[in-house]
Amino acid sequence: MFPTKSPSLDGMPALFYQRYWHVIGNDVVSFCLNVLNGQASVREINHTLITLIPKVDNPTRVTEYRPTSLCSVLYKLISTTLVNRMKGIMQDVISEYQSAFVPSRLITDNIIAAFESIKARYVKSLR
Repeated sequence: MFPTKSPSLDGMPALFYQRYWHVIGNDVVSFCLNVLNGQASVREINHTLITLIPKVDNPTRVTEYRPTSLCSVLYKLISTTLVNRMKGIMQDVISEYQSAFVPSRLITDNIIAAFESIKARYVKSLR
């Protein structure tokens, strides 16, 4: 985890876990492996808070905030591991017409295709 990421639900930033890894490392690894191997549940750590972080010094409009979610570091570790495991099969599982979830595909390709389709229908209706 990047050390300066926002703190988790328990208020501890990832840097805390790095600093005290020698104390909690074995427990963290054990818990994550148990969840990933189906021997434990994420029920205890599956809580997320959504909050707004100001983009400017004195925000006055909602657009001057950005949303962020505060998950526990354990939850982030497990979900990141699952995402990394899934990257290898995403291209086979996701339809070729869905482009937003596969790194080698661009969402703009679908936008251009949709625009061209609408344009073609509009031109055809004018004839």
